[in-house]
Amino acid sequence: MIKNNTIVSFVVIARNEEFGIEKCLSSLAMIDQPCQVICVYSGSKDQTVSVMKRYKEFISDMVVIIISGYSNAAIARIIGMRYTTGDGIFFLDGDVEIDPLVI
Repeated sequence: MIKNNTIVSFVVIARNEEFGIEKCLSSLAMIDQPCQVICVYSGSKDQTVSVMKRYKEFISDMVVIIISGYSNAAIARIIGMRYTTGDGIFFLDGDVEIDPLVI
């Protein structure tokens, strides 16, 4: 369990995760601690970015970053990490659900 005054940043990377990203972001929205969510979108051919943007309504400290040009998972994580302001960082793929009680 993390102390109450600690803010955790989650960097979520996603490409072609239209169906998985919803479960991922839904699980992050249920966290009862202050946290930051940085979503990094890297050129999907589906509606991944639309789902990400929709969750900004449910997650108060959320940023969606759109990468243009070539990108891979490492590049997406590094770009997302540059936007974090929390005391700790979790890196998640867009199809990963997190147990809200873990934080």
